Amino acid sequence: MAQAQHGSAPDLAGRDLANPVSLVLSAGMLLGWLGRREGRSAFIDAEQQLEAAVDTLLQDESTRTSDLGGPLGTREWTLALLARLKPLPAPDLKDVHVVSWSALDVDPRTNPLNRSAPV
Repeated sequence: MAQAQHGSAPDLAGRDLANPVSLVLSAGMLLGWLGRREGRSAFIDAEQQLEAAVDTLLQDESTRTSDLGGPLGTREWTLALLARLKPLPAPDLKDVHVVSWSALDVDPRTNPLNRSAPV
């Protein structure tokens, strides 16, 4: 499980003010960890690409969010990030498993992300 370091900022929800950098980097860290653990170079490549794209955006004041002195809201920053990411080949997920459904408090029979469960 990955979580942004600063929490969910419910007071900013729906206002286009939240800075998504922490959440994006947390997702990248999760990909990198999974890539190293499972020997998946595509996941590690994705982590590195996310970090490089975020670094590029933060170096330029015109592509920073408003809390960092820039003009962008959450949506515009996310679009700028996506524009800097290049497509990566889809990784083979057949051998990647969730450690414990019960730890996630999710019923694997009804979770749409569980591709092995009957639908």
